[in-house]
Amino acid sequence: KDMTEIYDSIQPILPAQSKLIYGKLWGSRSHNLQLLGSDYDYFGVYALSTKDILGISEHGDTITTEKPDMEAHEVLKFCRLLLKGNPTVIESLFTAFNDFSTAGWGHLHSHRMEFLTSRVVEYRVYGNGQPQRLASGIRVHSKGGAPNSKWGFHMIRVLQDGLDIALGGTPVVWEEGEHRELLMRIRTGEVGIDESITKAKKLLASIERVRPWKVLEKASEEFLNDRLLGI
Repeated sequence: KDMTEIYDSIQPILPAQSKLIYGKLWGSRSHNLQLLGSDYDYFGVYALSTKDILGISEHGDTITTEKPDMEAHEVLKFCRLLLKGNPTVIESLFTAFNDFSTAGWGHLHSHRMEFLTSRVVEYRVYGNGQPQRLASGIRVHSKGGAPNSKWGFHMIRVLQDGLDIALGGTPVVWEEGEHRELLMRIRTGEVGIDESITKAKKLLASIERVRPWKVLEKASEEFLNDRLLGI
């Protein structure tokens, strides 16, 4: 997908007069982990007009659609999620292609390393109660349902990212090489759920073992507030 296609897919769902400042492919296609026939999903960040922000009308801060699966956050909501270490939000700053961006996004992107904090690692490790679920053998996808390979490959990908970031690296958005092969083997069921859980537990133990993590304690709220006002 080129920039124009991504813009044309997201901008029409936004409130009138709002501006898309960033958009990207989302889900398996953004990670190079799609199957034949996988959907095209989208993630976006937009800025409401000054009139909408200051006026009497009420506007939500997140827009979602189905078919295609799409989620777009107003930039204030995006910044708050960024400070919390939300994985999708963090990954948007490290996406190298299949995305659309404006000048307002560029300064955030150029300072992306400053948002890799302990919260980012903690979100990946402890989000959705992952350690407790692993320990108790509750093998369900985060949205509920029966044990499945999608849950397994998502768990491994997120925990591997957590370890890489804890060691001073960056999240891997576009998977390649041996790690991609492993994730696809999990997704297609060649590697079973029990083996996936064993691998996830090892990654979790490795993340705990390398404390203190080589990341910032927290991001600069002052810097982020200045960027938000600029946008």
